[in-house]
Amino acid sequence: ISSLMPFRASFYQHFGYGIVERRVEWTVPLSILPTGEFNGFRYPVASDKPAIMACHLRSVIRGQCDLVREEHWWQEVNALDGFEIVDAVGDTIHSYLHYTQFAKDGKTVLRLNARYSDDLNSFKRQLNFLSSLKDQYHAVVLTLPADMDLNYLLKEQQIPHRPVNHATVELRPFTRMQSRILDHQKFLEALDWPMDLNGDAVIAVHESEGHVSKFKLQISDGKAQATPSTATADIEFQDDVWAMVALGNIPIRQVISLELVKPTAKKVITLLQPLGNGPLPFCEEYF
Repeated sequence: ISSLMPFRASFYQHFGYGIVERRVEWTVPLSILPTGEFNGFRYPVASDKPAIMACHLRSVIRGQCDLVREEHWWQEVNALDGFEIVDAVGDTIHSYLHYTQFAKDGKTVLRLNARYSDDLNSFKRQLNFLSSLKDQYHAVVLTLPADMDLNYLLKEQQIPHRPVNHATVELRPFTRMQSRILDHQKFLEALDWPMDLNGDAVIAVHESEGHVSKFKLQISDGKAQATPSTATADIEFQDDVWAMVALGNIPIRQVISLELVKPTAKKVITLLQPLGNGPLPFCEEYF
């Protein structure tokens, strides 16, 4: 897989890169964050680095399309501007925050530059900690995947449809990462598929260089086998659309409803639907 952060998505679509990441920037007044227990939050010390690395890896594995950091990355990053906070219980770190501050409309606002956690409970504890800073800061700006409905965890769940006087969130949706599948066989055979899914289909991907990659995808016992095929394709994709489907940004049914591919046999929908299950692609890194 090749991925990039484009300056103009339509430019890279000509080279087969499809948008695979939908992000939402939330601006949340600290007064509407949930309150609760966050014992264990503290500044990190040098000996915490292995536990922070392990926490980051667990967070990456739970998600989709995030990047594993090699050990040399951690060795080269020794000091960051701003504040670092960890949620430590014994020798285990369950979450990590890095934030800076800036002024907006005469008020001081936090910006989360990095955030990872073990699970939803760890994320809620992060919100509890941030809530405790409401005497020092007005709001926090954080970016989350489009499928994370943060407002339902807040004291005020409303996303206003008209001007209001009470504290509410502000949202800015945007896209960022684009990717292209360079080796269809290696990608598909590396995935874990549902154990109860069995079937096959011939898939054709029209590559930006002008040729067509055609392969037969067979699924059984939780594994896939993709082999070159000369048979008539059951479904045909442009390479940028295929990347969006294969990496889980858009389910196959939605792609068909948007007429980004032609309607196809039901067996193909059943076979490719698992690619759209699970978390949306989201990458904490910028490159």
